[in-house]
Amino acid sequence: YCVKKNAGGNYINISSTLCDSNKHPMDVQNCNQTVCPEPKLRALEVQFFQMDKLKRVKLTIGMTATILPGTTVLIKCPTRGIQIQDIKWLKNGTTIRYSKRVKLTRKRFLKIRNAVPEKDSGIYSCKAGSLQSNTPVSFSSVYDIFKATMLRQKYISGIQPMNLVARSISTKQMDPVSRKYSPLFLVKSDWSACSATCGGGLQSRNVSCEIITRDYFEVFPVRFCTKAGHSAPLLIQSCNTFPCLEWSLGNWSECAASECVRDKTALIKREVSCLSNDQAMNDTSHCESLGTIPPTEMECSNKDCKAVWIASKWTRCIGECETNGFKTRSLDCVWSKTRLSAGKECSSLQRPRTMKMCEMGSCSCTDESEYCSVVKMMKFCKFENFRRNCCVSCKKS
Repeated sequence: YCVKKNAGGNYINISSTLCDSNKHPMDVQNCNQTVCPEPKLRALEVQFFQMDKLKRVKLTIGMTATILPGTTVLIKCPTRGIQIQDIKWLKNGTTIRYSKRVKLTRKRFLKIRNAVPEKDSGIYSCKAGSLQSNTPVSFSSVYDIFKATMLRQKYISGIQPMNLVARSISTKQMDPVSRKYSPLFLVKSDWSACSATCGGGLQSRNVSCEIITRDYFEVFPVRFCTKAGHSAPLLIQSCNTFPCLEWSLGNWSECAASECVRDKTALIKREVSCLSNDQAMNDTSHCESLGTIPPTEMECSNKDCKAVWIASKWTRCIGECETNGFKTRSLDCVWSKTRLSAGKECSSLQRPRTMKMCEMGSCSCTDESEYCSVVKMMKFCKFENFRRNCCVSCKKS
């Protein structure tokens, strides 16, 4: 203001034109010259899974939540550079109609009392201007709870070795639900089946970084665990690196040249080997994992497989001279073409005879004893033995 001091010593306002404009004090100055923060929704990339009853669950936007029916859910939307009154809440892309059960708190948190699957499953969004972050809410089944509990039972029951339990703040993480520091665990699933049965394959597993309590667990990005001091987990590994084995099958032998086993039937053969993929020969026992060894023998039709009797030559006539004697021969059952033994395959065939009668030749006539003259004189020639040994003397009689 432009003022003047009157006779009474008081200041009175006068026209600004009466004051020296060069001495006019500044009536405007700069303030709050720091750069305004970029508007941001402080979302959390965390999965929440409820395993037991809780009266209330306090979530942060960005989290994925699986809860039990009847739980009261509170979702907050922390921001930076955004006025609280600019926050709007949506469900499945539509503005929420508030009620006594679903409403906003004084701090613009979304509160759902006694949530039920039929009404409250969906994607909840916190929106401020062009910014938006989502929290999907679903409800867990008994099977989901059982499966989740079994995988984490060793952590819940305290069986997990103590050297793997985080003990200091540096190896812990702020639990966004309880607002307390809690240890982080690397939860590893079983390895998957190997992608190859031999020759080298790959198998994988799921590894998650979690805060685990008896009532719920939360899944954080794995980088949280590595920053907290856990070793980087192996997600993929080689498996079944031993060589692949296979049966190597040779060619069947020719049926026409193969061993006969019965009438019109022969037995063909082939070689069967156990080979690795580098063509190295292995004992056949190494290929047992492939199943039963392929057959090495098989019957085939061969019309030349015909069993016949073959006989040897007759022996000379056996017997006493000037009497009926006999001849014999041996028989063999053989295959007609190869003349190899056919065993009992001739049993149904007529068996050739192996003996026949024959006539002995004349006996040689000599006196074989110096006493033959006595034999004749004593009339012993009537006895065959004397007659044979003294043939000449006895004939003269």
